[in-house]
Amino acid sequence: MKRITYFILAISAILLLNLSAQAQQANPDSLNLQDAIRAALTNQPSLDQVEAEINVAEKKVDQAKTNYYPHVNAEGNYNYINPVSSFDFNGNSLKVMPNNNYDAHVAAQQLIYDFGKTKQNIALARSKMLTVEQRREVVKWTISYYTAQTFYSILYLDRRMDVVGEQLKTLNEDLKIAQKKLKNGSATDYDVLSIKVRIGEEKNRKLDLEDRKEKLKSTLRKLFGWDTDKAVNVKGALKLKNEEPISDLTKVYTERPDYQVLQQQKKSLQQAYKLQSLTDMPMLSAGVTAGFKNGYQPDINEIIGNYSIGFQLKVPIFNGHITRYQKQEVQSNINSLNAQSRKLQRNIQEQVEQAKTDVRTGKQKLKTTDLQIKQAKEQLRLAKIRYKNGVITNTDLLAAETALTKARFEKVTTIYNILLSQYDLRKAMGEKIWASN
Repeated sequence: MKRITYFILAISAILLLNLSAQAQQANPDSLNLQDAIRAALTNQPSLDQVEAEINVAEKKVDQAKTNYYPHVNAEGNYNYINPVSSFDFNGNSLKVMPNNNYDAHVAAQQLIYDFGKTKQNIALARSKMLTVEQRREVVKWTISYYTAQTFYSILYLDRRMDVVGEQLKTLNEDLKIAQKKLKNGSATDYDVLSIKVRIGEEKNRKLDLEDRKEKLKSTLRKLFGWDTDKAVNVKGALKLKNEEPISDLTKVYTERPDYQVLQQQKKSLQQAYKLQSLTDMPMLSAGVTAGFKNGYQPDINEIIGNYSIGFQLKVPIFNGHITRYQKQEVQSNINSLNAQSRKLQRNIQEQVEQAKTDVRTGKQKLKTTDLQIKQAKEQLRLAKIRYKNGVITNTDLLAAETALTKARFEKVTTIYNILLSQYDLRKAMGEKIWASN
């Protein structure tokens, strides 16, 4: 008996596991906002492009460092010279150099001192690399908030469809009542037809909402890099966030990725200005060569080993004022970035104030929508009683139901607008929602 019981339990467990697996395949897990943002930032071509640019910038830093290392070259030369200088000695003609000249050597050139040019060049390359890395944050910032807007737009349409569903349920109940009244002679065919028309209108509204929802899902698939036939299911609620008061806009400026890019670009230009200031400084280097060649007396055709050591001092004297003009160009670019920074600061201030105003106004409207829904529910309750008692027509009843639906739509739309305004505020403040838990 126990074996049979264990066997039945085992079979039941297997069946439950299979059903669970099938359910998971049929209904894949839904995405919350953070899941959606992570999916949007994964395999994102825009980010891949920036990562490639960062890699290029890193290589330029490595290139700038190469001046600290010796540059070594292997060289080989052959020259045939004719005629060559000669002189007579004891009746013999002696050549000063051979006709066939061979020279094979290794040459090394090492920078000794350049008054900080190489160091400054490296600093400039690193600064440019940091600029590209900041641009990566701008891309994440832009994609994350666009994903959030699309995500909550889908939830908003779901809520609107819920309201339409409630309206359809109520209209179907009205239709049954009207059909009963038609049989009793207390209603007309027109009353039934009016309700059916309203049901058709609500169904069309639902179809429009579903169409808009599918388009938004297609947008998410494009952001995620998913196939067009892959299901997109989102989960969440239109939940408002208690925004924190903003007292220091200076902190907001430093948090904004786009503002940080401008500041990093300014630092790069300042590094470039310092580098241009060092252009006219001397440069001292050492050179060493070692190899084999011919042309040495007494046997000018014999190839023998040789080496040389030397130093080179290069002192710029005049370059047509190019250094001065280059410094002026860099300074003009710095002034342009300063103007862009001031303009962006004003835009940030405007965005923050506008978002705060929208949130505040939306919350005030939300209180009104609650009162409107309460009033519309009471009007509908009274209208149903009067309709059943034959005091009002079916047109009056439909008007009361329409008023309730409109009030519900207004509340959902108000919550949605407040939520978007809150995210506009968070974006204006430079909050990194992709890094949130």
